[in-house]
Amino acid sequence: MAKLRKKGNILLTVFLAVVIALGAFGIMNLFKRVDNLETTNKVSWTQYARGLYEDETGKLPQDSTDIDYSGIHLKNYINADGLKCELAKDATIKYQINYYDEDYGFISVTERLSTDYDGTNNPANAKFAMIEIMPTADADGVVTSLEIMGYAKQLTVTYNK
Repeated sequence: MAKLRKKGNILLTVFLAVVIALGAFGIMNLFKRVDNLETTNKVSWTQYARGLYEDETGKLPQDSTDIDYSGIHLKNYINADGLKCELAKDATIKYQINYYDEDYGFISVTERLSTDYDGTNNPANAKFAMIEIMPTADADGVVTSLEIMGYAKQLTVTYNK
């Protein structure tokens, strides 16, 4: 009788483990499907790095000693289609949008903006964009790694998938 009870406990434990694993897999799939229903992406603060692009090339300087660390930039290109930028109410930043064509060739850069942007003034052949954020009240004029999150969270950037 004790052997049957022990076997039953093992079978019940295995059964429950399988049910829990299948349930977790189902919930993960549900989240993936819901994410696929979203038509826009939102830029996270983790997608920014220190340094500003050159206005003439839309790229970081080749030599790291020439990089201007008074701001932050997106690490990767984002879709220019549906691009929207919304400043927080009490933002202490300005931002610029760099535009690129379908071959990632630099097109142009906006002036430093201090208002929301709705994407209506994108250049005609712009396929990709990169955002730069410049603090307006940084005490030492150099953005540290610890300050990236604070500045990036003052600008909400969304774009079409």
